[in-house]
Formats: sequence, structure tokens, C-alpha cells
Amino acid sequence: MRVLGIDTSSFALGISLIEDERIIFDLLINSGIPRSEDIIEIMSQWINNPAEIDGFGIALGPGSFTGLRVGIATVKGFALGFKKPVAGIPTLDAFVQGIISQGVPYAKYRITPIMDAKMDEVYTASYENDGRRLTSYLSIKPAELLDKLGDHIFVGNGVKIYSNLIKEKLGNRAHFISPNPDSPRGSWVAALALKRLKEGDSDNIDSLEPIYLHPPRIKHKT
Repeated sequence: MRVLGIDTSSFALGISLIEDERIIFDLLINSGIPRSEDIIEIMSQWINNPAEIDGFGIALGPGSFTGLRVGIATVKGFALGFKKPVAGIPTLDAFVQGIISQGVPYAKYRITPIMDAKMDEVYTASYENDGRRLTSYLSIKPAELLDKLGDHIFVGNGVKIYSNLIKEKLGNRAHFISPNPDSPRGSWVAALALKRLKEGDSDNIDSLEPIYLHPPRIKHKT
């Protein structure tokens, strides 16, 4: 089964085509807010016959308002045009599953992706090292988040911005991957979409919407 995975939730475009366990291509382009034209151009260069794609995976966020709208609208157009199913994948879930699939160091620790949400907040959730999510998806002040955490691995573009604060708050309880993956890859989205689509689980494209967050608060220690 061939699945095209797309992530436009950050200021980068992740796009990948996988066929079951095989990655056909996996591109990450840091070119600012992605455009539908960028996605179409990559498809024209890398895919001989788009009709041979069996389904689509699209990152739902949380993330960039404009980027998410572009990605979801583009995939809806593909799904309608090629009459193929779509699986919407929460960005943070894809991030964590992708990190786990690569074999993270310090694998005994929980994983917390932190994505820059602007306005001194981050998009985040905390996960067990097997990928099980422990919290809701959050938009939260980094200091407030860190007050609730113990030993965790941190990944995402928020690491570069808040690494000093993380180290100050957690000391040797903070763990990082080098090099830090700051944006999700399309292959991570595609892998989770493939799993859903193989089980016959797809989304209604008319109701497929981005995950937008108001700032809820963590109520339990993770």
C-alpha cells in the first residue's frame, strides 16, 4: 500500500511517499510557510503516476494556522481528485512515533515534543517511551510545563528557543537528542496514516479540520 504523508504544521514542508515498510522518498524543506504549489511541484518531480497512491496522510497540528490550512486543503483536493482515502494524524503523535522508530537514546525516559507556538507558549504533550500519550495536547507557557515534568527527552523546534530554560528548570533530568529533530517528517505522518488506512480507518474529508488549541493546563504530574 502506497501512502503519501504531508506535514505543514511548522515553517517547513515534510513530504514522503512510503510503500508499506519501504520509504520511496522523504523530503524536509525549510522554506518558510509551505504552499500548495510546493507540494504539487514535488509530486510532479518524484511521482510518475499519482493515481498509484493508495491514500494520504496529513498532519492536523497543532501548529502554524496558515501551514495547516494549506496542507489540509491540498490533501482534500488530492483525495477528491484521485478518489483516495485520507487519514488525519496529530502532529505531536507523528513526531513521537517517528522518534521512537529511529531508536532514541535514553529510551527509558518519557518524551515531550515542544513546538514553538509564539506568544511565549509551546504546543506540546507528554508521552511514554512506547508512544502512549499521557496528557492532552497543550498550548502552554514553557515554565509552567516544566514545573510538571520529571526526566524527559525533549525534541522539536522549541528546544532551540527554550533549551536554557529547560536546563535551568530540570538540570540533569532534561535529555536531548543530537542533532535535534526540529520538524516532523512526512514519513512519520505517512507511517501512522498507513496503519490506519490498512485497518480501513479513514476520515471524512468534509469534516477534516486542523487541531487548534486554547491554552489548557496540565492537572497531573507526569
